[in-house]
Amino acid sequence: MDSATLLPITIMRGQTFVEITLHLGNKSFQFYIYLIYSLGPADIVFEAGGKLYLYSLSLQQMKEIKVTLINDHVALKPTMVFTEKYIQHAAIGPDGNRALMEARGEIFSIPAENGFIKNLTRSSASAERYPAWSPDGKTVAYWSDQSGEYELWTMEPGKESSAKKITSYGPGFRYNLFWSPDNKKLAFIDKAMKIMVYDFNTNKTIQVDKGLRMSHGNLESFKCSWSSDSRWLSFSSDLENYHNSIRIYDYTDNKLHQVTSGFYSCANPVFDPDGKYLYVFTDQSYQPNYSNIDNTFIYANSTQVAAIALSKTTPSLLYAKNDEVGIKKDDEKQKADSLKKV
Repeated sequence: MDSATLLPITIMRGQTFVEITLHLGNKSFQFYIYLIYSLGPADIVFEAGGKLYLYSLSLQQMKEIKVTLINDHVALKPTMVFTEKYIQHAAIGPDGNRALMEARGEIFSIPAENGFIKNLTRSSASAERYPAWSPDGKTVAYWSDQSGEYELWTMEPGKESSAKKITSYGPGFRYNLFWSPDNKKLAFIDKAMKIMVYDFNTNKTIQVDKGLRMSHGNLESFKCSWSSDSRWLSFSSDLENYHNSIRIYDYTDNKLHQVTSGFYSCANPVFDPDGKYLYVFTDQSYQPNYSNIDNTFIYANSTQVAAIALSKTTPSLLYAKNDEVGIKKDDEKQKADSLKKV
């Protein structure tokens, strides 16, 4: 490999790339240029970080080359865009007559069968995400970066100019919103893996829990479930053993309870409407199949639905039952027995 050392820059010429080391005092900074350089009789021109630089061999100095492109900015002009291919998140209305859909940074109200499609936000200069309809149908909540960062906004879908910013969290990204049945609380998770609840009565946000290793995919698919009385919030969270456990947060007493041990991985808890059971997915059905090809076992379809009784007095759904044949006494014998007693 040919090399040439130029202070304060060292350039290594290879077949596929150029390695440049920039010496500043006692520190050196390395970066790579992939076949985007040209060596002339007096200068070297190269690209780094999306910019062009000119290095003088005689002066051993580097300067940026300012590039100005003159065009008519067609791509920046207002234009009409069909959004049906950009739908990302949707939420069904409480009565099922309409649904909210996020597409290209706008929130749309779409009828189930009859009616018109309405753009609720109409904000091309900002992005609105993760819409959620309140259980009473009066309020739509969503995230918007209209203020510069993603904050919680609400609006009344049937009232024009009703949108208002609720929070001032600052930098960060937040995900799906989950209304409580009493329309007074919203649960969500942010990019820092913090599970939060916003209370409309107190205008305060509390942290319920925090994940350990949740990437964007885990955060995007995060789900939680409110109990019918809006007191309890259930969700799954990861553990040190890389399994997920089911947890229930008591909003009234501000206490967090872990309801599965984590020996088996569990996820996606859902309260039943009567508040008697908590339904979960659990990975604890092991029926190994042996492979003759690679001499290994596989455990297919290990995820099953399970039910957790939420009270000691609530019977298990798997409680053993036994049907019996009822035996009725002969009517005449019953009459004779009654006469003897008289």
